Amino acid sequence: MTDEEGTVERQYTACVNEDYQYSIWPVDRDMAIGWTAIGDPGTEEECRQYLKETVTDMRPHQFGDHQQF
Repeated sequence: MTDEEGTVERQYTACVNEDYQYSIWPVDRDMAIGWTAIGDPGTEEECRQYLKETVTDMRPHQFGDHQQF
């Protein structure tokens, strides 16, 4: 994606691990071991917004019921 000044913005993807911890990760790097991409790639802001809207329970897996992706 290109911003108004013509520079390319780095793309990220939202990701989750087996303990249902959430993060974002650059799409141009190999995903860290134990993490799975969720959602569509986008800017850092877009990915953070996706997690804010999608993840309703931020407690670690052992403390709550979690949605499956």
